[in-house]
Amino acid sequence: MIENPKEVFDSIVESIKEAGYDPYSQLCGYLQDGDPS
Repeated sequence: MIENPKEVFDSIVESIKEAGYDPYSQLCGYLQDGDPS
């Protein structure tokens, strides 16, 4: 159960940054075509 969507989003952004990716380009690509690569 997600209590605070913003906290979940922030944690996702942080994990993407730690993996060495740009979180916003990753998320935009995912939202556009459903493929996070």
